[in-house]
Amino acid sequence: MREKIQSIALNSAVIHRVGMFIISSFVLAQLPIYIFLLYMAQNGIFSYDFFAQGAFALNVFFFITALTLALICLFLIGAITPLVGIINDWRNKEKLIKQPFKLISFFSLLICNVAFYYQYCNAIPEAPETAKAWEAGIRFLTLMGGTFSLHIGAMIFLTPQTQFKTLMITTIITFMSCGIYSSALTDAVSIGLRTFSVGGGLHTRVVDQDDNLVVEGPLTLLTPESIYLRTNTGSTIIIERTSDIMIHIDNVNMGTR
Repeated sequence: MREKIQSIALNSAVIHRVGMFIISSFVLAQLPIYIFLLYMAQNGIFSYDFFAQGAFALNVFFFITALTLALICLFLIGAITPLVGIINDWRNKEKLIKQPFKLISFFSLLICNVAFYYQYCNAIPEAPETAKAWEAGIRFLTLMGGTFSLHIGAMIFLTPQTQFKTLMITTIITFMSCGIYSSALTDAVSIGLRTFSVGGGLHTRVVDQDDNLVVEGPLTLLTPESIYLRTNTGSTIIIERTSDIMIHIDNVNMGTR
């Protein structure tokens, strides 16, 4: 009878953790949409077709964002995750000694985190403006990494009720920090867009079928239906993507649909 009760309790705990993981994934899946909205607001544009037809791009961006945040949590402030388990078992010191995995993980990640911070601080540029951007970036990443590490620790070691509380805290802090550090976040999005040659200020030329120049300038965003270019005066030009134009992005030719 006791074994049956323990088995039911174990299955219930697993179901609760899986359910919280699903809920967490659903809530945090909205983060890429929010990030792109901030990027568009920063650049004074809004693309309907990007959200209507760019679901695959958003999913890819979400995957990359989740992977990046996981690495940030690990290398920047990942020691918080095993620390949650250590604090939870602090009254049962005998268990911590017999099962030292949490202590080993904590001190290993702590050394890794200190080394990462040391390398990052040594790499800060001397230029005041660039240094200020780097400092804002490290504050943002520390805040994000800390909250995500806390929630991951709660999902592994704590009760479902506590997991729900940490999810609420993580969601509020994440979306608020994205708004507070929107400038640093926009720079990060620009780097990602430049990596895939779909925006971020890459120099772009739009030509017709006879290779006559239609317009050129920094590319803000390339969507399934439109091209968003910024002129020298700071205004935005929106060009519909049609079959009779070609887009030249940093010597890379991309035919339109």
